[in-house]
Amino acid sequence: MAEPDFIATRIQWTRDGKAFLYIAENNGVSEIVRQALDRGPVEKVIEFPEEEIFDFGFSDDGQTLAITRGVWQHDVVLINNLNGL
Repeated sequence: MAEPDFIATRIQWTRDGKAFLYIAENNGVSEIVRQALDRGPVEKVIEFPEEEIFDFGFSDDGQTLAITRGVWQHDVVLINNLNGL
């Protein structure tokens, strides 16, 4: 697997403290990856090719992963001629 580009500051330690997980983007695919502290290879945990991962977190027992994901919406509104109000 190619080294992903780091795109977020959302970092979480693994329960055992031997690695950390972070959100990355690899060729336009949003994914959560795991990096061991011993500088082993980056491991893909999960990927979403159609939506961006915004945040993630594990349950207290480490068995369940919750992810918020979606697409960014950007709206632009132009208001002019406000002098007549």
